[in-house]
Amino acid sequence: MKVHQARDPLALGVHPGVLAESGGVPSYVPRDVDPQVCRHLLAGGFVLLAGDPAAGKTRTAYEGMRAALPGHDLFAPEPDLGKDAMAALVDRMVELPAAVLWLDDLDRFLLSGTVTSAQLVRLLDGPGHLAVIATIRQVAEERLIESAQGRDDVRGLAGHAAHVLTEAQRIPLPRLFSAAELERAVHVPDGRVADALKESGTYGIAEFLSAGPELREEYEHGRLSGHPRGVALVSAALDCRRAGYLSPLPMDLLEDLHDVQGAQPESLEEAWSWATLPRSTAAMLRPVPAGGAVEVSEYLADLHRPPQDAPVPDRAIATMLEYAAMNDALALADRLRAQGRHESAAHAYRHAIVLASAEHGDTHQDTLAIRDALAGTLRTLGRLAEAEAERRELLDIRRRQLGETHPHTLASRNNLALVLRELGRLEEAEAEHRTVLEFCKLTLGDDHPDTLTSRDNLASVVGERGRLEEAQAEHRAVLEARRVLLGDTHPHTLATRNNLALVLRALGHLTYAEAEYRAVLQARRRLFGEEHPDTLASRNNLARTHSELGWQAGAEAEHRSVLETRRRVLGEEHPDTLASWGNLAQLLGDMGRLEEAQVEHRAVLQVRRRVLGDEHPHTLINQSNLALVLHGLGRLEEAEAKHRAVLEARRRILGDEHPSTSASRGNLALTLRALGNLDEAESLELYAP
Repeated sequence: MKVHQARDPLALGVHPGVLAESGGVPSYVPRDVDPQVCRHLLAGGFVLLAGDPAAGKTRTAYEGMRAALPGHDLFAPEPDLGKDAMAALVDRMVELPAAVLWLDDLDRFLLSGTVTSAQLVRLLDGPGHLAVIATIRQVAEERLIESAQGRDDVRGLAGHAAHVLTEAQRIPLPRLFSAAELERAVHVPDGRVADALKESGTYGIAEFLSAGPELREEYEHGRLSGHPRGVALVSAALDCRRAGYLSPLPMDLLEDLHDVQGAQPESLEEAWSWATLPRSTAAMLRPVPAGGAVEVSEYLADLHRPPQDAPVPDRAIATMLEYAAMNDALALADRLRAQGRHESAAHAYRHAIVLASAEHGDTHQDTLAIRDALAGTLRTLGRLAEAEAERRELLDIRRRQLGETHPHTLASRNNLALVLRELGRLEEAEAEHRTVLEFCKLTLGDDHPDTLTSRDNLASVVGERGRLEEAQAEHRAVLEARRVLLGDTHPHTLATRNNLALVLRALGHLTYAEAEYRAVLQARRRLFGEEHPDTLASRNNLARTHSELGWQAGAEAEHRSVLETRRRVLGEEHPDTLASWGNLAQLLGDMGRLEEAQVEHRAVLQVRRRVLGDEHPHTLINQSNLALVLHGLGRLEEAEAKHRAVLEARRRILGDEHPSTSASRGNLALTLRALGNLDEAESLELYAP
């Protein structure tokens, strides 16, 4: 089908809008971004319209495509088409002189694995005039990026999805219309648009026309109007979407999840009738044609997010997993991981692996990608022996399947090296990183992004081994290459600059480190905003450097501000929040405020034990810092007991040669000397593993 033959926008996902006697969709009000959309489509490439639900993204994309590319062949696959079928479709498209790929709600295509970065590159590199036009809700976009943050399994689904977003020409579409758009709306001869204009101070034109405000009113007042069970069904559906469940929601699942409280509920039949009743043209829960399942209004899903996007309870996640297909289980796991709920994420990943193995086999690339995500989660949980075993098994499989120099094999070796680094086996980690780097140079070239990532990782290990000048030179070389290849403000460039600042700080060049950290923070603020995890990490790094420079009052204020923001944005138990809390406690101790420091260390230690376990590396760091404060307070017996517990755990988990184990021996020796136990103190000081 040609684009000009696609006369029904409803078939491509455009909301029908408020009904009128004449029927059909409302007249289109031209948007300010229309020329930009057309210009990019005419140039070919990947255009992504992003914004709030009911901002008019799909309609704007449709009108832009018809205006710019009327003679192009149009392909509009379903999100669950599958990767292999999508690859076949791309093969067809690259043979055509002019074609456009339509991807409404891009996140569904990415999270189902149907669309990959490699497919888009192949399509857009084709000889004809080929274009991709897509839409995405801003909340869905943010969650995709969030899910890929801080992960080493960058070749997994979340990593690929985030990479696809970076390849798009992103065009934001505001929900509220501009003054120019409202002026154009005045001249549109459609009574529905005229009605929408009356509410334009509160709602966007497209928002009003899609019956969004009406749905909101019905949902928020449903209990008072005698539909508590219906509201509970809709709430359960909203929880499923918030948790990451992708597919149409089984009605049986919502019946299992829904919780009616404090009211005499209507019958289940009446509840379903109310929840699925169209208001104008939209329903809170829309039955799918196949039956037995519903789709929830995305408008309500984005509008009704609890404060701090409060996590869906584990018991509800467990129920969802009972109904989940493989991609649903994977999406649930990715969302849990992004929220810092790593134990629950590990359970969900294991469930997804079982489903993937049943569907594709134990050694299929999709199954292995989920195992990659599980291994990364185990590493985050501090279960390093399990993570190493998983990484080695994945590496062996990929060597047999793909060969020594395949990118997936090299990624597995890199991930193994990261675990070895955390285990303190720095010599092994350096050897692995060097081998990966040589293969990357040989197969990809010196300036390929993967080569530069490998070189940056190697530089970090070299620094940890104490060769700081060598590490500084390597980080500077990678930084210069990334600046040329990616630009000054690309996230990878900023990550390398951050790593360079870390080495400068270790070298004692605090003024230079402070300048680098400050520059990275300014760039991340502009790029990501004030509350993005990378921005907050930069603020944390800068505060620690200010403390070392002696600017402790300012450092304390900054640590408290970052902690408050992380609590609000990420929640009390997120690893980043706990890191901020621990940093504040350590600073208070450095400032001599030992009683305050003790209180904070005990509080964060209690949470870390509950969330991460007694023997997680971060829990042990916290306990060691508390012991140091107790020593400073003169409570030497209590300090000795805690130092002994940390040393015993580190010996068992990390081995005698790990730097953290050596630090624990030194800390215990100092406390024993203060207690007068000189013989044992000396034996610890002279210990040679």
